[in-house]
Amino acid sequence: MLYHLLYPLHTTYSFFNVFRYITFRTIYAIVTALVISFLIGEWSPNYSDGIKSASRSGATGRNRT
Repeated sequence: MLYHLLYPLHTTYSFFNVFRYITFRTIYAIVTALVISFLIGEWSPNYSDGIKSASRSGATGRNRT
């Protein structure tokens, strides 16, 4: 997606020619996936623990652990 947004700027700024290379785009995709997994990885266990405890409490609202 960034390729389509930034590559047209290669006529003005030569640095954006780097988006033509598949190796750069692959490395950029890996780094982006790693950052997203770190962000979601911290949030996910806390969110799933909240869902588990809410489903255990039942309709009465008491925690039966």
